[in-house]
Amino acid sequence: MNLGDTISLSVEAASTNKLFYQWQLNGNDIPGATDPTLTIARAGRENLGSYWVNIWDHRSWVWSDITRVELVSSGSPAPGDQPG
Repeated sequence: MNLGDTISLSVEAASTNKLFYQWQLNGNDIPGATDPTLTIARAGRENLGSYWVNIWDHRSWVWSDITRVELVSSGSPAPGDQPG
């Protein structure tokens, strides 16, 4: 990604039961990230790392594959991303 980009990650899962989702970044739950799609607007350095999602129903659970988000080009810093 480039600084300031929008990141959108999504997962598809099927079950006859209601599914629940919890996205993680580097092993930590992302607060409020409980939908099949995770969107981060104006991403910054704090959004770099490994993402995955835990998906479960009342009977079982599964982890998604890991997606790594890395900085492609430093370019111009996004507003608010400059050292303070």
